Amino acid sequence: MTDRKEFIDEVAAQMKKWDDDLVVLENRTVEANTELKSDLKQKLDELKQKKDEFRNKLEELQSSGKDAWDLLNNEIKKSYENIKEAFEESKKIMKN
Repeated sequence: MTDRKEFIDEVAAQMKKWDDDLVVLENRTVEANTELKSDLKQKLDELKQKKDEFRNKLEELQSSGKDAWDLLNNEIKKSYENIKEAFEESKKIMKN
């Protein structure tokens, strides 16, 4: 994924999927029992914050020049992995 446009397109598509996943998780939270609901609400708040930070980095990446691309590319990959793990963790909580 070294091509800038390809990378941005793939990440933008993943953002759309995460937006959809977040809606599903929010709907499941409403149906959860009280104890689980509290944990899920906290996780969802964290996910929203990470997703917003990720979206901001993506926007910065889209408008960056070549020099900034190299630096931001590494940052956004780390951020991508963090949010991916957070979504996976939230989905595991929902299954329990």
